[in-house]
Amino acid sequence: MIITEFTAEKTNNETILLMWTTDPLTKNLSFDVLRALNDGDDFILISRGEATTFLDANEDALLNEHVRYKIKCGEVYSKEVIPHNIDDPYTLGVAGDYLWQLRAIPLGIVSYVYCRANIESACPECYNATLKKRVKSSCDTCDGSGTIKGYKGPVKTYINYSQIIRGDIELGQIEKEEEIVTAQMSNLPIVNKGDIVIRSNAERYIVNRIPDYKYMTTTKNEKFIVMQKVILKKLLKPHEAYSLEVTDV
Repeated sequence: MIITEFTAEKTNNETILLMWTTDPLTKNLSFDVLRALNDGDDFILISRGEATTFLDANEDALLNEHVRYKIKCGEVYSKEVIPHNIDDPYTLGVAGDYLWQLRAIPLGIVSYVYCRANIESACPECYNATLKKRVKSSCDTCDGSGTIKGYKGPVKTYINYSQIIRGDIELGQIEKEEEIVTAQMSNLPIVNKGDIVIRSNAERYIVNRIPDYKYMTTTKNEKFIVMQKVILKKLLKPHEAYSLEVTDV
């Protein structure tokens, strides 16, 4: 097993978001998050748990351009990662303000996001490893692809679920009545099509389309996402999304 897809990014002036996964996908593992504030410092343990994300709000880490992170699982270590930082306090402040509005004003609902990983495994219900093919035309466990998707998460955030649309709607090839929700969120985390959103009432949704990202241009002429408008499709049991845990991280 290796720890892979390990990234760290300063999403606003208050948090550094770390995300990772394993190859092969393995459940019920415990991960240590290690941090060193300066080049000559030893790495120290700052968090331990089963989540494959961590939000670091430590003020020294936020202000130190030399901060580095590693992930440890048993005797396996990830590579060292230095957070991506656009080094633009104003733009980071705008991103943080979107999150603050959703958190402080009763618009945002506590939610948890799992972002799709690149790693996948065979679906136990519809994929036959001996025949090396799908053996069912439809599947309630996976999305019909014959594979179980890997996810990085959960990331606690706040989302404004603004409109619910039911029935026969023209948002692609929808074959039956479904519930579609439009929503707004900050850049914590940046989501994409196929990511899973868990509402505070435990309902699961999948990001149904590529989000409408709101960008700002930084002082280094880099485009930076500060807010997202997303279209979510409600998922029903026993979809694999219901096996994802909800924990504060």
